[in-house]
Amino acid sequence: YAERLAKQPSLSLVDYLKQFYRQWEQRYSEPLAGEAVATLLLNRMATGDCLLLLDGLDEVFNQANRAQVVQQINYLVGAYPHNKFVITSRIAGYQEVALGRRFREFTFTAMGEVQIEQFLQRWCLAIEVAQRPEADADLQRRDAEREAQGIMQAIATKPGVKRFAANPLLLTILALIHRN
Repeated sequence: YAERLAKQPSLSLVDYLKQFYRQWEQRYSEPLAGEAVATLLLNRMATGDCLLLLDGLDEVFNQANRAQVVQQINYLVGAYPHNKFVITSRIAGYQEVALGRRFREFTFTAMGEVQIEQFLQRWCLAIEVAQRPEADADLQRRDAEREAQGIMQAIATKPGVKRFAANPLLLTILALIHRN
């Protein structure tokens, strides 16, 4: 949306969504599918039945463009106030162009050792079950526990790795690398 808005400064989020679904319709050659999806979405938004997730506000690097995006988000929220909205952004650059007063701000804190271990136990078990559904459940649990402990050992012995592990996305990447 930000890229398109930079080229078309008057493009609203609603108009962008309509265009997006029309492009989808053309790609899949389904008659009126894009228009039907856009209409359904707008009707649901009008009745307040939507949870809109807009990710990556921080990825709009130009501050003037980010200000435009924020303005359009605030307009969308004003036009469809009965819905729920979640907008994500890293902290860097957010304060200069913050969202409107309707939004509450939350900051995720780094995970501690207990949270990292819980995450790894659950993640490793989910991967074992997904990759080896035919295996015995006890075997899956044992292998998942061994994998989680191996990653925890790597985290405990390498300070650089420990810093990365506090972030859920980076921890997932570490776990994938360790597994492979």
